[in-house]
This record gives sequence, C-alpha cells and structure tokens, in this order.
Amino acid sequence: MPFYRPDLAIWLGGALCLAGFAAAGFFFLLLRRERRAHRLAVRERESLFRAIMAQSSDAVMVLDADGRFVSVNPKMLDLLGYSRSEMNSLHVGLIHAGDGSKNRQEYAVFHECMQRLRFHREPAERLLRRNGDVVSAEMRYYYLHDGSVLAYVRPPRGEEPPRSAAVPVSLLRELLDLAPGAALVADRQGRVTEFNATGEQLFGWGRAEVLGRNVSMLFADRDEAARLHGRAFAAETKDEAMLRRKNGETFRAALHVRPVSGAGGEAAGWAGFIREIMAMDTMGDQLQMAEQRYWNIVANATDGVFRSTPEGTWTDANPALLTMLGYRSPEDLLSADWPEAVFGTAAVPRSFVPSRLGDGEPWVFDAALRTKAGRVLPVRVMARAVMNERGKVAFVEGLVRPTGAGAQAQALPAATSAAAPSLRH
Repeated sequence: MPFYRPDLAIWLGGALCLAGFAAAGFFFLLLRRERRAHRLAVRERESLFRAIMAQSSDAVMVLDADGRFVSVNPKMLDLLGYSRSEMNSLHVGLIHAGDGSKNRQEYAVFHECMQRLRFHREPAERLLRRNGDVVSAEMRYYYLHDGSVLAYVRPPRGEEPPRSAAVPVSLLRELLDLAPGAALVADRQGRVTEFNATGEQLFGWGRAEVLGRNVSMLFADRDEAARLHGRAFAAETKDEAMLRRKNGETFRAALHVRPVSGAGGEAAGWAGFIREIMAMDTMGDQLQMAEQRYWNIVANATDGVFRSTPEGTWTDANPALLTMLGYRSPEDLLSADWPEAVFGTAAVPRSFVPSRLGDGEPWVFDAALRTKAGRVLPVRVMARAVMNERGKVAFVEGLVRPTGAGAQAQALPAATSAAAPSLRH
C-alpha cells in the first residue's frame, strides 16, 4: 500500500480549512463583543464626565496639545465673560494676563512638561476677562491620557500639597466602586485592604475572601507581584502582568498603580486599577482615557455624587455628599435608618427612581434631604440611569447640590417635584 494517499490528504486539508474558519469566526465574535463592551464603557464615562463638568461649581476647562479649548463649562464662561463660541475660537494664551504670543510659546513648553509632571498647581494665576479686567485664581492642571489638559479654576487658597501622586486613604472606599474597572488597595505588607465589585467579577473571588490576604494570590508569578509591590511606593506606575482567577485561569492585564498616603502623609500602601487585555483590543486607549478623566473628576468634585440601585436604594456616596449630610463614611450613611434618615419618608421618593427605563437620559428635580443632625437640606438633583448591555438599568448615578436655606422644613421628598424633562448633552 503506498504511504501517500491523495484522498486522505484532501480530507485533512478540508478539516484544517474548516478549523481555520471556525477559529476566525470565534475571534471575530470575541472582538465584536469586546468592542461593544468598550464602547459602552467609554460612552458611559464620557457622558458622566460631560454631565459633571456642566454641573460643577468650579470653573473647568479642557485644552488640547495646541492650547485650544476642547471643553468649557458654564462656570468658566461666567468667570471670563465669554460665550461658548468665542471661547472655542481662542487660544489659552489669550486669557492669561501679559503678552499673548509669549503666552502661546510658554504653553507649548508647559504642555511638554505636563507629559512628565502629570499634575501642576499654580496658587495665583492671573486671568484676563473679556472686558479687560484681571482676576486672580488658583489653577490645578491634570494631564490626560489623550494628551489634553484638564484645568480646575478656583479662588486662591492657602498652600497645600498636590494630591495627584498619593491618594488619601479616607477617599478610597468612596471612589473604588465608582471606578470603571477592577480596583484594589494593598497596605505596606502587601495585604489587600479594599477590593471593589468589578474586581470580584474579574477574578471570581468575593471581597471577604480577598481582604487581609497577600496581593500575590491574584498574580500568576509571585515574584512579579513582589516587584510591582516594591515599585508602587516610589511613584505612579503603569505596567502589564499575568494575573490568576479563582478557578486557576491566567490572563494578561494592564495595571495602573499609585501610592496611597496615610493621615500623616506617610506612604500607607498603594491603589491598583486593573483592566484585562483582550485579544485585538483596539478600544483600550479610549477606555483608559475615560477612566483617568472619571478619576480626576470624582476626586475633585465639590458637588455630591451618589450611586443607587434602579429601585432608588443608595449604594455609595462621594466625600462631598457625606460632608453635606453630616456623615463620616458611606458605611455610616448606608447603615442609618434607610430611607427615613435621608428622605424623611418610609419609601424612596419616586423622583429618585428612573421613570423612563429605556432612554437612560438625565433628569433634574428639586428635593429635600435630611442631614444626620435632623436638619432639612433643600437640594437640586441631576440623576442618570446607566444601562447595561441588555438595555436594562444597571444603576443610577446622581449629582446633588444644595439650593439654599429657603425651603420650608415640611417640604420633604413627598412634595418634591416630578422629574423634569431630560437634559441632552
């Protein structure tokens, strides 16, 4: 019998072709699914970024690499006296006092420096209003992933250290669950002290199973975990590593770690943000940019921010909202007599529950919240339903701003206004 059989070769060739087509189809479907998930995540973070910018009580602007205005919020327009169309035609050098052409050159040098600094604070910048008046302001600049610069403009304050390099421990619990990806915090000994819900989904471990254990349990290589832990105290670091799920499966992930400071300013540990690197991930840069913008916005927000279930039960609150209501931590707020302690009623007011479950658009309404001391606080709320991949409401995020002391004590949430027409971005 001859060794070479043409019919067998044809059969094997056909089988290999079918296997190749099946593999190509699988990777195509995987890429399509991941692209859709990334687009949803980017759209969610960017829409919230625009909403918070519009409602921020600080003047905020975003500049491109050439010094042109990418985004300007209403407070910034009011501060300088320009219209939005006028600001869009200006260079940032023209709103600084002094020689405009020289300011352009200085911004080019400043932008190059920001690529290395990532954060810069000017305690007394002199800005030029449209009518020629000079106004003094404190400027905080953040370099974003896409090369643009986010700037907060505030009245001058006393000297204080930059907060970009190290994150205070007191803010971490409030921010971790608002992060768009998996996040954890480790102490100086490498023990996990915080672990968010997205991390539970990514690794398959429950929060209680991870807390107190060494972070190396999440790494495929313990030596790699030790090296990352050593570098994390020195400076903000971006890296890639092989990680391990609870079921033993390994995967490659992008890591973004930054030092964490204690109450006295000492290095207390590090916070890490984790994103799984999928095959042919073409949307990763956009998601990272959205994550960084979201981190900067929430960490600096002066307005209250809450997150709730679709039924209106709050699950988290940022530091500004906690201070507003007189609570020390989210646990302190959420362990109170809910919802009586916050709303003064036995049920969550209907205004806080999305009435149109299909569009996910924001709605604005007035309400009255109770502080921990029992005082009634009139507020204006802008809420937004965040949709999941199946088109259902995953959770609700909202901005809270006091409206003054003019509300009557009896104007409790039962009498709050119905949801206003949605705000379109």
